[in-house]
Amino acid sequence: MDPRGGDIPCIVQALPSVDPNEAASDSPCIVQALAASPSPSPSKALALTPAARDQPPPAFKSSRPPSPRRTRSGRAPEWTAAETLALVAAVAAVDDDGWARSVSAFQKWAIVAENIAFSDAGGAPSRRRGRAAGECKRRWEALVAEYGAVRRWEGRTGGSYWRMSAAARRKAGLPAEFDAEVYGIMDALIRVDEALLGGAVGGEGDEGL
Repeated sequence: MDPRGGDIPCIVQALPSVDPNEAASDSPCIVQALAASPSPSPSKALALTPAARDQPPPAFKSSRPPSPRRTRSGRAPEWTAAETLALVAAVAAVDDDGWARSVSAFQKWAIVAENIAFSDAGGAPSRRRGRAAGECKRRWEALVAEYGAVRRWEGRTGGSYWRMSAAARRKAGLPAEFDAEVYGIMDALIRVDEALLGGAVGGEGDEGL
């Protein structure tokens, strides 16, 4: 063995010193020591080639809500009736949770947006797109304004918004359309808030959250 080999293992190979065709029983042998190839170190074995480094990391499933939807013009699409109903239900659920009162308004609207995204109103899971927290807040504020207009008009005139035609509603300065189910949920929610917090009568202000 080569004394300079240190701790490198060796392979011992016996080579005949004469013609291999002759009888090898009494033939002397020459012993040649060949250094064995050392096993690659773990660090080298784990090293990535340049091509491997250029590959993107494996995809993983995120627990975050789906990204907000956008039209080709970059604007958010109109709210559907199902989304509006899901929004009102989500606001009512968050407003009813005692722990939600200890978080910021931004966090509350983020929770509302996540609840809408994972509800049936968000669409099929494979094509699901969410709404941003800011979109939910603006939509809710618009609904509160429309709700307040209807409620104050009915209180002032004694009439029924639901018996009016769309043209008569517009003439009276009221929203041409307002879902009765959405109005009912909002009415119950806002009246409870008014009773607990002493809010303005008639839906004025930003009730809920």
